Amino acid sequence: MSEEVYIAILSIAGSIILLMIGVLGYFLKRIINTLDKFNNTLQTFSSDFAAHKEKVYNMQGNCTEAHRTLNYRLRDHDKRIDKNEKDIAVLQEKTKTI
Repeated sequence: MSEEVYIAILSIAGSIILLMIGVLGYFLKRIINTLDKFNNTLQTFSSDFAAHKEKVYNMQGNCTEAHRTLNYRLRDHDKRIDKNEKDIAVLQEKTKTI
């Protein structure tokens, strides 16, 4: 083969290689942009998640306080019921003797 054929083949091969590098660069740029968007979305999600987690902890604290109040009231009512049962038993004994 002559020198001109080699130059033509190298020109075509060089053009194809440059075209492939250009296509590869284009897709790499799109992938990088997509990853940047994904990273931003992930950061937003992380901050939102942290905010919701804080709200859940606050709600749990409120529930704990409400349970303390309810348990206190239940214990108080339990004591009153026990006292009333004793009073009823005493009254029943008194009415049997009359």
